[in-house]
Parts: sequence; C-alpha cells; structure tokens
Amino acid sequence: MTARGAAAPHHATPPQTPRPASAPLADSPRIGCLEDQVGRGIPGAVEAFWREVAAEGTPLIEAVPGAGDAGAGAAPADEVIATFVHRGGPAAAMVNKLHDRADPAASRMRNVEGTDVWWLAYRLPVGWRGSYHLVPGDESAEPAAAVPDPHNPRRLAQPGGADKSVAAMPQAPADDHLAPPPGTPAGAVETHEVTSAALGNTRRVWVHTPHGFSGAGAPAGGYPVLVLLDGATWFETAPIGPTLDHLYARGELPAMVTVGVDTLGPSVRNEELTCHAPFVRFVTDELLPWVERRLPVTRDPARTVIAGQSLGGLAAAFIAGSAPERVGCVLAQSPSLWWRGRGPGGESSQDGREWLTDWYARRERLPVRFHLEVGCDEWVNLMPARRFRDVLEYKGYPLGYREFGGGHDVACWRVGIAGGLASLTHGW
Repeated sequence: MTARGAAAPHHATPPQTPRPASAPLADSPRIGCLEDQVGRGIPGAVEAFWREVAAEGTPLIEAVPGAGDAGAGAAPADEVIATFVHRGGPAAAMVNKLHDRADPAASRMRNVEGTDVWWLAYRLPVGWRGSYHLVPGDESAEPAAAVPDPHNPRRLAQPGGADKSVAAMPQAPADDHLAPPPGTPAGAVETHEVTSAALGNTRRVWVHTPHGFSGAGAPAGGYPVLVLLDGATWFETAPIGPTLDHLYARGELPAMVTVGVDTLGPSVRNEELTCHAPFVRFVTDELLPWVERRLPVTRDPARTVIAGQSLGGLAAAFIAGSAPERVGCVLAQSPSLWWRGRGPGGESSQDGREWLTDWYARRERLPVRFHLEVGCDEWVNLMPARRFRDVLEYKGYPLGYREFGGGHDVACWRVGIAGGLASLTHGW
C-alpha cells in the first residue's frame, strides 16, 4: 500500500486499449512517379530524387490527389500525404502514435524495387505535428537501434538515447517561439535541491527568472509564479528558458518566475502524480513558501499557475482542486484523466469512472481557471479529456480547451505550452 492508502503505482499505467483504427497509410504520388521512372529506365531518376529530398527535407509533403474536388467520395482538403524516406536498406518509421506496437509490421518501409529508396506514407491532418525515429534493419532490428532522420534538421532530444526528428504539416501551430533570435534578452536559470518533509525525499528544483529580474523592479504584488511538473523535461530535454525569454520579449506573456520540479524516477513519479495528498502539501506548504522566501513573488492564487503533462496534467488539476487558495490556474496538456485509482482518502471512483472527473463533478465550483489540451491521436486520453471538459463547463469554470493534431508528445507540448500560458495569463 502507498502512503495515501491507494493501490501500488501500477495504477498509473494507462489502459492497454488497442488502437481504434489502423494508422492512415497512403500511397505517395512522388514515389509513384519515381517507380514509373525507374520502371522505364530513365537515367539518373534515383539520384534526382535524392537531390530533391536533400533540398526539401523530410517528410515529403504532398496534396492528397483529388482533395477539395466536388462530388461524393472526394478527398478532404484538410489532409496531406506525408512520406518518410530512408536511403539504404530496410527500415521502419516509428512515428508517435502512428506506430502500433501491436502491429509493428505496419511501420515497415516499402522499397522502390531495384533502388536504395525505402518509404512509408500517411494521410495526416494539415495541422499535425509529431516526433519520430527511423529504425534501420530488417524485422529483427530493435527499437534501441533507432536514429533521427538525417534529412530532417528538426530534432527533439531524448534522455539517454538518440534524438528524435520532428515533422510538422503545413498548418501545424507555429513554433517560432522555440528558438529566440540572436540578441533576445536572456533570463537566468539556477538549480537547487529542496528537501520535503511531507514526502521524505530531496529533489532538484530549477528556477528561471526573466531578464532584468530584481526585487526593486518587481511588479506590484510580486512576480507571477509558474510551477512546471516534470522539471527535467523542461530544463534539460526541451529547455523552456529560451522560449520564455522569447515570449517575454515579444510581449506575449507577463514576466514570471518559473519553478521546475524534478521527478525521482518512474515509480516515485507514478506515486506522487496520481492525486497524492502529500505531494499537494509539498507544492503548497513547502515549495511555494521556499520560493517566496528567496524571491519577490506573488501569493495570489489567481496569478499562480501549475502546469503538467500526462500524469503531470492529472496532478496539476488535483493540486489546484485541493488548494485553490494557493494555486488558481491549471495548464494540463494530455492529462491522464483515464486514472481510476483511489483518491487521497482511499475512496474509489463511483461506478469505475475517471476519478478526478468524478471528484470535480461532485464538488462545488472552485476559484480555479483551466486550460486543457489533448491530441486527436491520443485514443486513451481524448475521451476522458472531453468528459472532464464537459464537467468543468457544466460547473461554470473559466476554461480554454484545444484538441491538436498529434499525440502524446513533447514535440506537441513544447509548442502548445505557449498558447496555454497566454490563455491563462491574459489580462494580468
């Protein structure tokens, strides 16, 4: 049993729900043209193709034939064909939430016969974004052999492994905030260790302060506070400091003090981020006062944001619901609202429903604002997120809600976090 009387951390494992439909594989007109040229023996066709790939980058993006045409059966105009390519021998393309672990053969690339061109194409929404690996080798190749796409310069670091590549379709949300231009005023990041009596452990805490930060120059009431769960993601894997600097410089966010909270491995994370009352006490009674003793920050819950992804999104909503007098704004990206474990008092969800949604449904509305977002490819998370949204709307909570083209993916979260924070801080 855990400290809150709940079942052990295996309850933090998502339901093993099969993919509801096969990934939307497609035929690529570009590949079809190459196959025709190779079949007719046109000299230099393959080398010309690879020169085009080098110039354009990958994946290759094409219109769906017949898209937008009138008449029954016409292809939708809001999709494109994205073709992932590999030069050499056999390979697989492991694309976030399109790769199906139950059907790995569906991710195997096809060969243009007699050439070194291997390819796999999908029909995707024009706003889709996602990360992916290529896995060179035959069916016996292990995922550990995965490599980034050499024809795609857009990368996403992976702790302890090869970088992933990032693909974005033509109408994917802009990500220009990720890389500030030279000369953008930079804030400062410090790393500390904080010991928690409530949790009985010590962890790293990162603190980002904006450019020009000083006590004398603090806004009335102190700087707003942003608490980011899974802090290593935001300060090591996908560093958010430059993004915040850029958003501040563009006037899209008010200058804040941002606090990243480390997790202590999967088992501890699964315990602490699943509606765990001691973790609430850590954030509200230990972490925030620790920040307040060191920096001129607000104590106003309406200007205090907690943000999390996956289980972190679940935890963020639970922390604000447990202590709205300390935390009044929640940014939950791809939150694990499917969670049906026991609550802080040991009580179970009624009729097996999602625990946090049921908890909010049975309570009076609290002074908390929300911004939720979830990927359309997250078949485990999508419907629970919609049910939670419906409860919040029924209760009258201030709520921003967005469904994005993509999956359970840092490549999506690091883009969406800017819009979520802008939504929550509007009017500050």
